[in-house]
Amino acid sequence: MEIIKELFSNPFGIMSAIVIFVMLGMAGYFVWLFIKKSGEPPKE
Repeated sequence: MEIIKELFSNPFGIMSAIVIFVMLGMAGYFVWLFIKKSGEPPKE
């Protein structure tokens, strides 16, 4: 719990947490996109 307090105690920690959450969101979106696209039949 101490490490979470340390993370949110200064602006650099807050920015780091925001970047981590954005990267996790992007990773989830790309996994969803690739799975969705791989299930579609090829166009031609």
